[in-house]
Amino acid sequence: MQKGTPEEWATESGKAISGTYGWFENGRDYDKAETYSRILAGEKIAHERIVRAGYRLARLLNEVFDY
Repeated sequence: MQKGTPEEWATESGKAISGTYGWFENGRDYDKAETYSRILAGEKIAHERIVRAGYRLARLLNEVFDY
């Protein structure tokens, strides 16, 4: 979870979220249930990405301060 570079993490995040945001088409009417389902999926992914970011930040800080 903590390995990799910031560039790799950004790519990882982009891939993780592409299915959540990639479905939107401007001008289309959307079903409320479908929209809500996509929002919940995005929320779950965002939560996971924030948790991973915390672990990765901790690793970087530990490296900087030699822990």
